[in-house]
Amino acid sequence: MKFGSLFTGGGGCDIGAQLAGLSPVWGIEYDPKIANIAQENGIPIICADVRSVDYGALPQVDVLHASPPCVSYSVVNRTKTAGEQQIDIELATAFAHAVRTLQPAIVTIENVRSYAKSAALRIIREALRGYAVVERVVDFYDYGVPQIRKRLILIAHRYTMPKFEPTGAGGSWDEAIADLAVDWCVLRKTPGRIINVTEDAACFIPYSFNPVIRKKGFPIFTLTKHGIKDTFIYKDGAWHRPAPDMWRRWQTFPDWYRTPNKTQATTIYGNAVPPVGYANILRQIIK
Repeated sequence: MKFGSLFTGGGGCDIGAQLAGLSPVWGIEYDPKIANIAQENGIPIICADVRSVDYGALPQVDVLHASPPCVSYSVVNRTKTAGEQQIDIELATAFAHAVRTLQPAIVTIENVRSYAKSAALRIIREALRGYAVVERVVDFYDYGVPQIRKRLILIAHRYTMPKFEPTGAGGSWDEAIADLAVDWCVLRKTPGRIINVTEDAACFIPYSFNPVIRKKGFPIFTLTKHGIKDTFIYKDGAWHRPAPDMWRRWQTFPDWYRTPNKTQATTIYGNAVPPVGYANILRQIIK
């Protein structure tokens, strides 16, 4: 089966599709820097605006995925823009056009939970008339990811009612990185607000929300593009900043995946759909 994606980013879903036995044939990503990284990691990417693509000229796919930008809907939106924007409607309209043009057997969508109430998703739902559709908020931890990551998942199937269930817990943040040989970045002072931590733990310490602590044996908290920068590890009596290799493990990207610097790593891993979690859902849909 062939796989295509819009808003591909670094290719998390495309890697997940490969793990599920599919063949990614194209993905569309607007940011040239991110598209280039995906290409260097073997993801077939077209660098373009989804609104200007001629979908009728693309190879046919059996599964079409989209993870539209979630800035307008995310609870951790740090921009001055709040609420749904015209660009969100235009991007949803472009995806709806892709669905109508390509008519794939299966359509999958991933986004933050509040996307379920958006006008953008209503536009996409209209394009899915004739499909059997399931919408559900899932925690990717229940699908093999060592992270609490609750997201809206929409699965649409042209021929049968899609069914999928949790496949098993994803383990803990410390187990996921236990075998990594990394150079810990030791901080000279306590990051952000001072919190009382006396044993090894992963800590999320933003300035606008209450700190979150995950002791050993628990999954990491939700990683986001901005939240990664507020993530710290307390280890052996000192504060450390996690290395990109750790973010990659917590998002279940393969060890062979490479990013050129921390800035690009935060964007790719923070925005990505966890490949292992997506694969564990997709396998149940295509069987």
